[in-house]
Amino acid sequence: MKAIGVVSVELAEDVDAVRPVLDHIAERHDLTIIEVFTFDPVEPGWVFRLLETIGLRRAHAVVVESLEHVHEAGAAVRGIADLHSRAGSWQYRPSGGQTRASELPETLR
Repeated sequence: MKAIGVVSVELAEDVDAVRPVLDHIAERHDLTIIEVFTFDPVEPGWVFRLLETIGLRRAHAVVVESLEHVHEAGAAVRGIADLHSRAGSWQYRPSGGQTRASELPETLR
């Protein structure tokens, strides 16, 4: 299944150095990282861009080194995808009629 890796540039000096960690976490959950989404948390709208990326890429999950990389957007991410980190996993938890990104009908993708 497809996953999006997420890296906050505020927390990682070298994004390429984080990639093997993300790949390892993904492999433990039978996921393949198809894109690494990087962002600066002071940049407005990064959460919306992340959610849009998850939906457009039909990702089943988001993989982060630590939850600090999604800042306070963990609940929003879990509304459309699973969330995996070194510390643990949090399953997709729909609310308000949301659909898992990987299960959107073809016409909405």
